[in-house]
Amino acid sequence: MPPGYRSEKTVNSPESPESPESNKSDSITRKRFYLQPLCGIFVPLAFAAYYLWTYLVWLRPSSNPLADNNKTPPNGKYVWWSWFIIGAIGLNISDYTLGGVEAAMMMTETFKPKTAEQVKMHRNLRWSSLRDWGTVVYRIVFKKGNGLAFSWLWIILFGLSVLSWSFALSGLTMQTQDGYKAGNVPGTKVTGVNQGSMGSRFSADIINTASYLWTLDSTPQIPSGGALYVPLNSSIMTNVLKPNTLPSTAREIFLTAQAPVPITGSIWGAILKYNCSEVHRLDEFTILNRRINSSNPAYVQPAAYNDTDIAYFYTLDDGSSISVMSQLNGGFVNVAAFVEVGMSTGVSDILDRAPSLGYTSTSLGLGQEEVMELALWQTFWNPPGTFGNFTNVQDPIQELEDEHSEPQNPFGDGYPWDGNMSAIGIRCTSSSVTGTATVNGLVGTYTDFERENPSMDRFPTPRLSIGVPLMFLPLQQAAPDFVDYGYQGGLKSLGNYSVNYTVLNTKYDWITPLFMAANPDIDLDETSPRFAYYSSLIQTSELRDAFITAYQQYAIQLMFYRTNGGAAWENHNVTTSTPWTILQAGGGVPPIFVIITMLIWALGCAGLSLAYGFKKRWAETLDDHYLYCLCEKMPLDISEILKND
Repeated sequence: MPPGYRSEKTVNSPESPESPESNKSDSITRKRFYLQPLCGIFVPLAFAAYYLWTYLVWLRPSSNPLADNNKTPPNGKYVWWSWFIIGAIGLNISDYTLGGVEAAMMMTETFKPKTAEQVKMHRNLRWSSLRDWGTVVYRIVFKKGNGLAFSWLWIILFGLSVLSWSFALSGLTMQTQDGYKAGNVPGTKVTGVNQGSMGSRFSADIINTASYLWTLDSTPQIPSGGALYVPLNSSIMTNVLKPNTLPSTAREIFLTAQAPVPITGSIWGAILKYNCSEVHRLDEFTILNRRINSSNPAYVQPAAYNDTDIAYFYTLDDGSSISVMSQLNGGFVNVAAFVEVGMSTGVSDILDRAPSLGYTSTSLGLGQEEVMELALWQTFWNPPGTFGNFTNVQDPIQELEDEHSEPQNPFGDGYPWDGNMSAIGIRCTSSSVTGTATVNGLVGTYTDFERENPSMDRFPTPRLSIGVPLMFLPLQQAAPDFVDYGYQGGLKSLGNYSVNYTVLNTKYDWITPLFMAANPDIDLDETSPRFAYYSSLIQTSELRDAFITAYQQYAIQLMFYRTNGGAAWENHNVTTSTPWTILQAGGGVPPIFVIITMLIWALGCAGLSLAYGFKKRWAETLDDHYLYCLCEKMPLDISEILKND
């Protein structure tokens, strides 16, 4: 039938006056149908509510049903399967529901068809047919023709039918993953230190191991299960299914002994906080901004470093210290450099171990952050005849320009030499305490922390804020094993100055490990096993990242040195988890899109079923009997409707 065709027999048409035969349908019995409207009210709402529950429990980014150890979470595999079943029957439910609504609404004055062509468009649920969707979309978009055959009722049913395809998309919003749920058998073997074993190791070994791994640029991997715990509502996201690495910035993390699978319960460990930031102006320092500069008569002049490299420190009025180290004569890289290290816990206090270097001091808590600042001066030390593209310091601290330099030409007066040096800087803060916390390895969180110091009967393991500077400063070389056995004295003063400069060491190579840790660009063609040619000096971001890694490496060794791969110990206060299938968002379709479309569909079906579904009509759906009664009532030519049907 051509588009826009209207039957010649229409309601109130002057060519089709009513006859007694046209009122025969008035005497045909009309009935109420209950199953279909009840299904249309409750089933769509139930499906939408079930998907909304699935989203809130599993698919929402902030949701995790594993957070409550006392409740067994739903099995994600069964939830996932259920949506494939619902998706298979959802479209049929939609057609069944809307088919009854269609028959009821066509009985009303508002939605009754006006032409035989409109009636034909409702035959066989054509508003749910893919064959007719293209036609109606084309006509709506391009507004082709007047007197279109489809009615507003057809458009409403068509729209709800399109929305019902959210069932087909529901399975594409989620995916299963192997996970764990809380177990119920207490006690398991864990690997790592506890309150009694932390002080049983030589501190020098912990520091040296961390320093060695730091220079190798090794990944700071948590051993065994690799579990990491953060406070509730922390911005740090932990991985509960795969081993974690320590974050680059730890506002507050709990590191403790590890099991191969997630654990729940009470366990002893350490809360760690650390952060390193770039410094681009002198006033961003809080310690090094009080350094003795070149305008001070007490400033150590470049000639003092001619014979040998020196590492020395001096103490400020508040007990903090600044250590100065040169590298002009003994490095194994093509760079000459100076570094100044400011520490809020001064070197004198560290040597005297006052207060305690470890975790037994009651005056130091998580809120008392300790500061370490570095200013690094660099210039290339390239022998004559060296060619290449070399990158100097970018964005240096202007106030520190040439505060250190190497005026003496190491290659003789006949060769060009520029010993001026530019400085970069970083500032790090850190704190840590030990104690017992309740951990939930299923979501990577801890609660109910109570401070509890370790037993340090043998060796006072340095806390995080002290261990990292000891990885870099030559204190152990100046006083071997002073951390474990105490400093016995013997350090000498540097020259005759008004400031007490105390020499820590001479001929100390600190620049080679620093460059290995910072890992700037290197010229491998010129590099030999005994001498590294770098094509770039260390930049500020690389220096920051290097010392972030230093904090990470020391934290790992603090809790796991000489325990990883060793004998595990039984912890009766924790419970291992058991394998379980979890559900998570994934598959390519955003869950929120399905929520919106499914809710609109469900509310549409329920609203129309409630408003029209219980009205009396000739048949449950637009079947042949209903069509016969409709044609008798209007009247319409049934042969035109059945033609080519």
